[in-house]
Amino acid sequence: MTELLLKEPLTERQRHRAETVLRAGQHLLRLVNDTLDLARIEAGRLLLKDEAFDLQDAISDVAQMLRPAADAKGLEFVVELHPGLPPRVRGDEARIKQVLLNLGGNAIKFTEEGRVTLSIAPAEAGLRFVVEDTGIGLDAAQQQKLFQRFEQADGEQTQRRFGGTGLGLAISRELARAMGGE
Repeated sequence: MTELLLKEPLTERQRHRAETVLRAGQHLLRLVNDTLDLARIEAGRLLLKDEAFDLQDAISDVAQMLRPAADAKGLEFVVELHPGLPPRVRGDEARIKQVLLNLGGNAIKFTEEGRVTLSIAPAEAGLRFVVEDTGIGLDAAQQQKLFQRFEQADGEQTQRRFGGTGLGLAISRELARAMGGE
């Protein structure tokens, strides 16, 4: 309903308030979906699709969703498709996109200047997806916590400064493992 409201003529103050409501609703929806994903994973009921899809189209969709956030921060956003990639692959396109959006979104969130790169290359047993950034970096202790549920690199300091729940990367790890990756 808020999206419909935003298509109407509004004063600047009304538009700001409606956009705030929309962002809050989107955030709440992400939290609910993350919680449901975790529950499905824990219950062993996560269903993955095994369908053929166009790899370049999937990567293009991910880039289109991430690029506006990178642009808003003045970051260069680069997609590298390495030679030898198959045009079509089998798997769960939506879950692959979910993982890449989580990784890419975090890279953008924690990068103040420079660039974020999403690269895809053929690998021995499938594909290798890499998200790199010129962000704040992590020490070894922070890296150990990074993919744990409800954990963030600097704990509450990170949560206060950047937001988030500490679920996205934990879910990404579980999804990657469920698809035979790491």
